[in-house]
Amino acid sequence: MLGDYTELTFLDPYLAPIVFIFGACMGSFFNVCIHRIPRKQSIVRPRSHCPSCDTLIPWYRNIPLLSWLLLRGECADCGAKISPRYFLVELATAVLFTVAWVIMPFPASLVGMLFIGWMLVTALIDLETFFLPDSLTVGGSFVGVFASLLVPELQVHVPDEGVYAFALYHAGIKSLLGILVGSGVLLWISIIAEKVFKREALGFGDVLLLGCIGSFCGVKGTLFSLFGGAALGTAVILPLMLLERITGKKIMPRAAPEALNPEVEPGQVFDEDPLKFGIAIPFGPWLCLAAVLYMLFFKPWVHTFLEPLHVLIR
Repeated sequence: MLGDYTELTFLDPYLAPIVFIFGACMGSFFNVCIHRIPRKQSIVRPRSHCPSCDTLIPWYRNIPLLSWLLLRGECADCGAKISPRYFLVELATAVLFTVAWVIMPFPASLVGMLFIGWMLVTALIDLETFFLPDSLTVGGSFVGVFASLLVPELQVHVPDEGVYAFALYHAGIKSLLGILVGSGVLLWISIIAEKVFKREALGFGDVLLLGCIGSFCGVKGTLFSLFGGAALGTAVILPLMLLERITGKKIMPRAAPEALNPEVEPGQVFDEDPLKFGIAIPFGPWLCLAAVLYMLFFKPWVHTFLEPLHVLIR
């Protein structure tokens, strides 16, 4: 069992507001990543600018949360609409970072923030483009292993007394097993589903993404993310299917499987077909959401529930 994830760190009451502000600032950076990574643009240069008129945004118009509200979601230069997604990503990042700081023990909380940001960027890129970049999935797996070695508390309980090197070794093994088991399980599901339905059922990017999740969360986290993501996706998509049929309006992004092409410009692969069997729905966002829920809230419960299987996945 890992450490107590409900125990507050001694600086929480004082630093939580600072963490909230830091999270909002990081959310602004994540918005840049979400926009530029699928377009293969630098996330560093040039600095933030309006995507409509390319005017550079001065710092006083680029204050997280406040600027979008004060400008009423419009560019101050050309008046183009700025998607509410920018505000929502900043707000979600600020809230989730604060939650991670409050309920996760230090220093695992810092890795938790890194993981939250990684999942948020990955999920929204997949939702927009139906494509998961290797830099986030494969690269994230390497980051997860390194983070587990740097902060073994993320994977295992580190005793106050004892051999720290053993905890380090155990954390690294759990991270690597998370990659292998997570990717392996989803790969076999994908292969079997493709044989049954005679068409691609899961993208290889989802397989790599679950491996990335496993590098941070271990085997138990990958199992929770896989089945939890499927349950969350089903619980949301089925009502949306019904709502779309009633209203006749497209709500959930979708594409015909043959239209999915990583070379296509983001946002241009969606079609207007109704949600139905055979229409591609991004699975990555649900995996990411389940993984964040596991990291923040369900880790102790899942470890207790799966304790009988500790011989295999402890």
